[in-house]
Amino acid sequence: QQQEQQQQQQQPRQRQQQQLQPQQQHNGTGAPSNLTGQVGEISWDPLGAVALDGLSDLHSHAVACLAGFYLLLPTTVAFGLIILIFGAGYVQLISSLAFWVLVRPAASALETLLSIFLGGGASIGLGIPSPLYHSYSTASHFYWAWWMLEIAIRRRSLSQRLSALLLISLLLLPIPVCQVLLHQRSVLQATAGAMLGEALGIQFFFALRFLGLWSLMERRTTKQERSQKRFAYWLEPWDNLTQTWGGCVWGQTPVVVVKETNFAALILSKSTKAQSTPVAA
Repeated sequence: QQQEQQQQQQQPRQRQQQQLQPQQQHNGTGAPSNLTGQVGEISWDPLGAVALDGLSDLHSHAVACLAGFYLLLPTTVAFGLIILIFGAGYVQLISSLAFWVLVRPAASALETLLSIFLGGGASIGLGIPSPLYHSYSTASHFYWAWWMLEIAIRRRSLSQRLSALLLISLLLLPIPVCQVLLHQRSVLQATAGAMLGEALGIQFFFALRFLGLWSLMERRTTKQERSQKRFAYWLEPWDNLTQTWGGCVWGQTPVVVVKETNFAALILSKSTKAQSTPVAA
C-alpha cells in the first residue's frame, strides 16, 4: 500500500515534468530554439496566440497584434518590399543590401557566441542558418542609429529634425521589446542584438563617407537624368539620400565653380596682340 501511495504521488510530478520539458528546450540563453507550434512551445502568431502574463485575453491579443506589426517592419526591409512600395531609391537599396551583407551575418555570429558562452553549446548546427527573426533586434537599432545620424546633419530646422527622429524612434526602437513580449528572444539576446546594431549603424554612417561611396553617389546623381521608361521608378536607382531634405551639412563633395569663358574671343584677342607688336630687326 505504501508503494502504491508513493506511485500515485509521483505520477502528478512526472506529468508536470513532462509538460515542462518542451518549454525548457531553449537555445541556452532563455529563448526558444524553434517555433514549431508543438505542445508547450511558443508559436509565432501575430494575431494573439501568445498569452501574456497578467493581461486579459483582449489585452493580450491587442499587445500581440501591435508587436506583430512592429516585427513586420524589418521583414519589409529584409525582403525588399520597401523597394516595391517606395521605389529603387538609394535609401531603400542600401537598407535592403546592408541587412543581408552586414546585419544578418553579424547577428548570426552574436547568436552563436551567446549560445556557446552562456548555454554550453551552439543550438544551431554548422551550415544551418539561424531564423530570420534572430536579426530583428540588431536590424532595428542598426537602421535607427544610421538614420538618426543622417537626420542630424540635414539642412533643416531643429524642430523638423527632432520630429523626424521621434518618428523613426517610435517605429524602430520598440522592436526588441516586442520580441521579448512574444517570447522570440530573451532580454539578454534582445539587449545584445540592439547594442550590436547601434555599433554597426554608427560605423556604417562613417564608412559611407570615408570609403568614397558618398562622393560616388553624388557624382552619379549630377550626371543622372530621370528616365522616362516604364517602371524606371523601381528598376533604375535614383538619389533620395545625398541631396534629399536639403542635403547634408557634412559629407558633401565641395563644388568647384568654373567661370564661363569665351574661348573664341580670347584666341582672337591674343592673335591681334601678336600682330600689333613690332618684330625686332
